[in-house]
Amino acid sequence: MRAMRNAFLDSPGFIPYDPPLMPNPKRKLAKSWRGSRRSHDHVHVPNLSLCTRCNQPKQAHRVCGTCGYYKGEMIVDMKKL
Repeated sequence: MRAMRNAFLDSPGFIPYDPPLMPNPKRKLAKSWRGSRRSHDHVHVPNLSLCTRCNQPKQAHRVCGTCGYYKGEMIVDMKKL
């Protein structure tokens, strides 16, 4: 097996192939450019509103986690949970 491999590598038509390297930046980016790019990568605080039934804070357009109501209708029966 080793003799076959060496014969292949020593053949006149063999051209060694090096895989291409990953691309690298041409220049160092300034801190201001980096900061501008990352300006939208922060955690957003969810907007809270008060539940109309129990007046507890809840996320808008979602079922209230305290009473289980959404738009005046019971969606989740909290007594069973």
